[in-house]
Amino acid sequence: MNLSFLEPEEILSLKKELINHHSVFRCFWDLCTPSFSSNINTACVEFDKAGNLLRFLINPDFWKSKSINQKKFIICHECLHILRGHGLRSIGKINEQNNFAMDIVVNETLVKFFSFDKNEIDPKYEYIWFDKFFKNDKKVEKWRNFEYYANLFDEIPNKPDLVDHSYISQIPESFLKEILKNLDIDELEVLKNKFLDSLKNDDSINSINGGNQEGSMAKEIPFFKIEKKKKWESIIKKFEKSFSKDFAEEDCWSIKNRRNFFLDKNLFLPNEIEMQIKKSDSKKIATWFFLDSSGSCWSLSERFFKAAKSLDPTKFDVRFFCFDTKIYPLNLKENKIFGGGGTSFSIIANYVYKNNLQHKPFVWVLTDGFGDALQIPENQSKKWSWFITENGTSEYIPKSCKIYKLSDFE
Repeated sequence: MNLSFLEPEEILSLKKELINHHSVFRCFWDLCTPSFSSNINTACVEFDKAGNLLRFLINPDFWKSKSINQKKFIICHECLHILRGHGLRSIGKINEQNNFAMDIVVNETLVKFFSFDKNEIDPKYEYIWFDKFFKNDKKVEKWRNFEYYANLFDEIPNKPDLVDHSYISQIPESFLKEILKNLDIDELEVLKNKFLDSLKNDDSINSINGGNQEGSMAKEIPFFKIEKKKKWESIIKKFEKSFSKDFAEEDCWSIKNRRNFFLDKNLFLPNEIEMQIKKSDSKKIATWFFLDSSGSCWSLSERFFKAAKSLDPTKFDVRFFCFDTKIYPLNLKENKIFGGGGTSFSIIANYVYKNNLQHKPFVWVLTDGFGDALQIPENQSKKWSWFITENGTSEYIPKSCKIYKLSDFE
């Protein structure tokens, strides 16, 4: 199979656009290798023979004929098939009835719950929709699973020009889990609720297991029972979002890189979304990050500062420090951490307030908690947030501050 890859600029552009529909679609796109192939008619996803590289194969002529929104729809369409476990549920029984039924579920869900415009996506009415088959049949219900619709088909018309499902049964369950690892708990909860709404009339949800919705949903949607803790970086992300509605609604922490999902899972990168709102330096929100130089915190320094660097520089004036019994301003490009002696918290307060700043900064501290007693002006304590490492203590930190134990997070 001769492959030519999509241009990096288009891959990145789509990546930024997909997040407007939900972060899960961006995570899916991150893990794919998008490339052109004339051996297929439209588009499909498959794994290589080694089973460790997902390829998103696209017919170049088909792709060039599509608008940016139609391209996004195609990507999200394939992603939803995987999230709904359609490949796993149809192994050994791939046929046109099942493919059409799965497309009804996926396409209607994307329009209703993920902000796609049906008329814009399908102006010639060529795709698979509920009303194309069941518009005049009042007995057929919307928002059911694909098996329900597949059992209703007597005749299948010519297949519309959308997506080739030839490889859907080859998508392993491990890939589904890999997509979801990139979502925080809030994003996962939003996704669950959208899927619940998209199956509100489904008997498998409402009656199986004596009406046990959770048990039934786990059969319909493979990821439903995944238990997941928040990443502690999500606290910084929520801090950012709390200042403006103009921040991206669906942001995520993404795993470095992303095309082969067996790479190092411990490396985090801030998102690449560029915010459009500009502020003068005097109006930016002062936000300072302090890393305890004691050995227990060093292993977390990369994650801590990458979380700090993800704050929108057009809105936040971010500064970086480490400390022991002294404060050391940091240049992160040098990749150096200074100090390593005793630990003093009072020097942070002295440093923060020594210039009597007009706009007192928000302060974030990563520490094991073992240091001297700290006094903060009462009207400023809510602007201090502390991450306490495992086996650490908050004994010396004012209770009026915001305190987060890393052991409570993923």
